[in-house]
Amino acid sequence: MLSVSVIPTAEKLMRALFSPLLISATGLALAAAPADTPLRGFFPQSVRAERDLETRFKAMPDPTHMREVMRRLSARPHHVGSPYDKENAEWILEQFKSYGWD
Repeated sequence: MLSVSVIPTAEKLMRALFSPLLISATGLALAAAPADTPLRGFFPQSVRAERDLETRFKAMPDPTHMREVMRRLSARPHHVGSPYDKENAEWILEQFKSYGWD
């Protein structure tokens, strides 16, 4: 007769906890990286400007605005070739133009 233990062994617990702990530790280590670390692909004199640009870019998303945009885009069915699909495409083009993109 086989006996199945309900209590997990220490080895099973270690296996179950190892991956989440490793991922968490890696995330914390990356988040705690000092801001003066060199950026690959940038000249040393350009690093400060790049970091400033990234900081400004990260501050841009506004949840309220994004919610409004998503409601606008998903208000009606918009399968390919439908009238609302065309309307969405034209609206997105208008948005790009308002940002100065052409």
